[in-house]
Amino acid sequence: MYISDKDVLNYACKFFLVFLPLIWSLYNVWSWLAEIFLLLVVFYHARSSGIKLTAILLAAGYLIALIAGGRDIVWQIGFVPWVGILVFILQQRGMKTSETMFWCLMLAALLSALPIIPAVRQALQPGNLQRELLAIMQLYDQQGVIKLLTGQGIVKEEIEKYVNIMLMLKYRLMPGFVAIIGMLGFSLTYLGYRFFTKQKVKNFSLWSLPWYAVWAVIIGIIAYLGGDYYGHTAVAYAGLNLMLIMAVICVVLGFSCLIHFYRRILSRRALIILVGIFLFIFVFSILTGNPLLMGFLYLMIFMWMMAAMFIGLFDLLFNFRKLPGTNKEVK
Repeated sequence: MYISDKDVLNYACKFFLVFLPLIWSLYNVWSWLAEIFLLLVVFYHARSSGIKLTAILLAAGYLIALIAGGRDIVWQIGFVPWVGILVFILQQRGMKTSETMFWCLMLAALLSALPIIPAVRQALQPGNLQRELLAIMQLYDQQGVIKLLTGQGIVKEEIEKYVNIMLMLKYRLMPGFVAIIGMLGFSLTYLGYRFFTKQKVKNFSLWSLPWYAVWAVIIGIIAYLGGDYYGHTAVAYAGLNLMLIMAVICVVLGFSCLIHFYRRILSRRALIILVGIFLFIFVFSILTGNPLLMGFLYLMIFMWMMAAMFIGLFDLLFNFRKLPGTNKEVK
């Protein structure tokens, strides 16, 4: 009996959906790349065999992994592959691509951030935080950093205070950074899936999100200010993480707007020349190590990032590019 390559790939996808979560959990090899691979499997199998069967097989795989690995394994498993199921559900319901991407990015961020929360709570325990603080201070002392700073009139207690603040901020913003990595993994996988399946990918200068995405920013600000005012630290830092996530999204949208306007104002050759000049200055500053040049370069990068963030934020409301896709989109 002849079995086509397509059938072999389909059976392989079924095997991966059911047994890969178990194998990766038993050998503790869950990683960013593992989630991307399983997400690709979800995309391919859902496209060829349907959403319902894909969801059932994926649920069976996760259930087997949880039964075999025990309750603690739930915090080590990556759940981003489930975003692939949401993609096909929203597409079948006729939702526009921009709206589908917004909800999928939010789900990818949530599923990435939730498993890291117990580890963050453990790290923020006073005893653990104090031990890490002492280890960092000892490292700075061995490297001569503390001697250099105290020679400039900064007391050791002040250094320790700022290191402690940075440590707490690092751990409290860690869910946001992990969520950004999850969104990046989902986005790259989805773009790769559309490219390999020869589906049209919208030009970067035309990327957009629905206007109501700005409510995520508003909710983040309200949660941060309200949590800080009423003393609810968890609510305040949840809002801060949400603002961090939306800031990254707005930066991407802002650069999309900037490229759109630059293409209308400048020719492609002029854009290539400008990018080439910037890359030359960047490489030259790194090779020479000139502090003034590097400081100027970092200041320019920071200013461009801030400008892109605000442009992307207000583009959600005012649609600077006047894209017809915000109101009606061709499927």
